[in-house]
Amino acid sequence: MSQQLVVVLGDVVDSRDVADRARFQQTLEATLQTVNDRFEAAVQTPFQILKGIDEVGGVLYSLERVYDVVKYVAREIHPVDIRFAVARGTVDVGLDAGEIAAMDGPAFHAADRILDDIEERDRAFGLEADDAFVDVLLGNYVNLQFLVADAWTDKELEVITLYERLGTQEAVADRLDVTQQRVSSVIQDTNWNVVNGIETDLQELFATYSRLLEDDAAV
Repeated sequence: MSQQLVVVLGDVVDSRDVADRARFQQTLEATLQTVNDRFEAAVQTPFQILKGIDEVGGVLYSLERVYDVVKYVAREIHPVDIRFAVARGTVDVGLDAGEIAAMDGPAFHAADRILDDIEERDRAFGLEADDAFVDVLLGNYVNLQFLVADAWTDKELEVITLYERLGTQEAVADRLDVTQQRVSSVIQDTNWNVVNGIETDLQELFATYSRLLEDDAAV
């Protein structure tokens, strides 16, 4: 028995250089657990650490929530960087195992190959789903978003992340004990309104691509 699924593999960049590996592992485990809980309906096999703190992986039913997942993980483990390979394809081993380490198939082989490719090209994200043209465009779109966020300072990222969660500048200011003007300044300096609009487009593009692929598979 086989199934068309979306394999997501993550490779922690320069993991051997992480100063406090035990603490980072705790952060990574908590982050993946939140992913599994928050995106439960989208997760076919839970995300987990695969090799110490070097690699993570999970399986999604479709491409729809891919950007949400990779963005969340990248933000939560900052300033440590991570690369993501996403491959939609056949999984024919361990479908009911409940653990990604027990699974295999062409989609896993593709994800491994993508990881090697994006490491060689110094990219943060790679995608292989169906249409090579669309895959490259979406992949580059995600890479550009990661580059923008990577240029933010730790404090700017903290403000933006809280703003996205709490929804108002006043709530962020209260949480961080800063002025509302300071929060507003960070939002302007980081071009967050533009970035957020692009991210909304990205989420919609992944959802649309996912629906098109599922419709084609049903024909």
